[in-house]
Amino acid sequence: MKAVVLMATTTVLLMGCGNNEAARADSATAANSSAPAAAQQPTIALGLTREQLEDADILDTTGREIAEVEQVVMDSSGKVTGLLVEIDDTDPDRNVTIPLDGLVVVVQGHDRNLRGPLTRDQLLAKPEAGR
Repeated sequence: MKAVVLMATTTVLLMGCGNNEAARADSATAANSSAPAAAQQPTIALGLTREQLEDADILDTTGREIAEVEQVVMDSSGKVTGLLVEIDDTDPDRNVTIPLDGLVVVVQGHDRNLRGPLTRDQLLAKPEAGR
């Protein structure tokens, strides 16, 4: 933290000395190094990070929420093969695995959800998956 404050102070001093290009470069470096960790995570599927995928809701073709992602499913090489989802309004909770095929990202405000070709009834017909 002290290093970031020191770098910011140095940047302000450099700007005051007229070397604006060097100051802008130092300022950009400082801003990038203090960026949130989520912004630095790699995308793993559908242009989303693991965190974004695991925070997504599953929507049917009409845009109605029918499930939420619980976990990303990967093969032994680390490739995403599907998503473990919890079907909405099931008691006890019911989890099934769905493939990525046909899923598209839908941006809703700050949220990124996934719309796909499955209906809630089709999810309920799938075999229950463990976690």
